[in-house]
Amino acid sequence: MRGLRHLAILVLFALPLPAAGQATSPEPPPPTPGIPEALRGAWIAGDSCARPDALLFLTARAAARIPAEGEPALLRFGALGLVPGGWTLGVLPGPDARRLLLRSPGPDQLETADPAAKTRDDRLPGEGATLQRWRRCPQVPAAMAARHAEGVAALAALEHVEAACGAGAGIRDCLAAAFVQADVTGDGTLSPAELARMARGQAWVAAIGVGRMPEQAQAEASALEAARRLLAGLDYDGDGRLSLTELVQDRAAFGAATGTAMGRPGGAAPDMAGLHGLMPAIGGTR
Repeated sequence: MRGLRHLAILVLFALPLPAAGQATSPEPPPPTPGIPEALRGAWIAGDSCARPDALLFLTARAAARIPAEGEPALLRFGALGLVPGGWTLGVLPGPDARRLLLRSPGPDQLETADPAAKTRDDRLPGEGATLQRWRRCPQVPAAMAARHAEGVAALAALEHVEAACGAGAGIRDCLAAAFVQADVTGDGTLSPAELARMARGQAWVAAIGVGRMPEQAQAEASALEAARRLLAGLDYDGDGRLSLTELVQDRAAFGAATGTAMGRPGGAAPDMAGLHGLMPAIGGTR
């Protein structure tokens, strides 16, 4: 099923997902459906909504921190739970099991805390924890929105695709979920612009995930090229757009083509030599 998830993620130009078997916290907190709805969305740090010190964006299972200066950070939680003090605790996968605490002390207010690595869960946030306060603003500054809006949308889309492509998912449902996330206009097809949008968004996720700001011009050019290549490879009817039918072609009906008992390998058909030479170029197999 991991390969199925990656097939859908490939359509969205997404990041590789956390490797199977990665360790999580030895004693994860009681599970919750995710970060509480009331905490999700954009938060601003600093005295001015027009010139914030940092932006924090929360999805159901992730936190993206984007400072006005310095390196950004993307935290994608492998486990989420509630701990004393009204905190929601997010734990990253991996041996380090980095943690982030979130809670709302009042309307349109948010507190985050980064506990020390050795602080026990029953003593959070603990001494030495780094606390930061955030607030809602009527709108995100235009410059920040222009640079980061597609990225945070792609991050949320990635979570929807991961949910749809979990254990037991069928390939058509998995790819359909990816398709819906990319279909901005809702017309049932994907235009080059929609494909490029998802490529730009996932380039943002990739950059933030390794602690650097994405280069907008470079991401734009790469996204357009990736969109053109994907469309050229899957647009079977040549209408310049990608439909779900084209996307799931052969994949959803895997195994339906079973061949025929007639004929034999290397038969005398005059075009067989050319066909055998063509097949590796088309499918990468012999």
